[in-house]
Amino acid sequence: MYTLKEVPEDFIVIEKSNVEIKENGDYTYFILKKKNFNTLDALKRIAQALHINSKDIGFAGNKDKRAITEQLCSVKNITKEKLEKLVLQDIEIIVKGFGDEPITLGMLDGNNFIINVKNIDFQPKLINKFVNYFGPQRFGTDNVEIGRSIVKKDFKNLEKFNLSIDKLNQNRRVSKIYIHAYQSYIWNESVKRLLDKNILEVPIIGFGTEFNEDVKEVCKAIMKEEGIKKRDFIIRQCPDLSADGDIRKVYTEVSELEISELKDNMITVKFFLPKGCYATVFIEQLLSS
Repeated sequence: MYTLKEVPEDFIVIEKSNVEIKENGDYTYFILKKKNFNTLDALKRIAQALHINSKDIGFAGNKDKRAITEQLCSVKNITKEKLEKLVLQDIEIIVKGFGDEPITLGMLDGNNFIINVKNIDFQPKLINKFVNYFGPQRFGTDNVEIGRSIVKKDFKNLEKFNLSIDKLNQNRRVSKIYIHAYQSYIWNESVKRLLDKNILEVPIIGFGTEFNEDVKEVCKAIMKEEGIKKRDFIIRQCPDLSADGDIRKVYTEVSELEISELKDNMITVKFFLPKGCYATVFIEQLLSS
């Protein structure tokens, strides 16, 4: 079995932002370069050092923990000089400029990856697209079960994760991860059952989802198995967690793909993926194609 992320240096992620950077503005934009931190934990460390709330630091997407990653972030009312004085282990801050708005989720084109794949004994062939499953980092350890409990209003079950509605409301940025994980789990299951039908798009189920005839039967069957209805994604006890749904492409194209020659049972794979796509999923399919 091949090995990924033996060390953080084996997995490099560089965000391609679509944010306009100016010479002046209310928000300071900076590159967060981190190692062995997920984005939220890195922002907590920075916020503690700046004596602000981590919610005041904006970012476009959560990056891998066991990796070296770079991404653009924003913060208001913190000077360039104050940011540049911060010294934090495994975290580097590079001020890039300023802007008039905070950086929010989705404000990126995608990510460039440089990945070492070890313990491999063959030279993989180039592929130009892959099945766009949500990757394992989307789900964490218990995120799907927590998300399922919230959607089904099984708040008693949250207690075993030391969670409650009050705690969910207090940290909505993290709480949304649970709902997204559950939606992603349902989407993956739907795609697995639809893969041989040449479907190009499958809905991410929420309260506003409308099913096309080609996916309706499968999606409704999974919802029945889960014991949920579309309206269950309206979370009146925590309105910010309500999810209206979306559409996701079943296949994604990979661009700028380069694969080094196999040497010492290792290859280096370089490529670009659009936002919302998972490098680990691509690597898995690249090596099984």
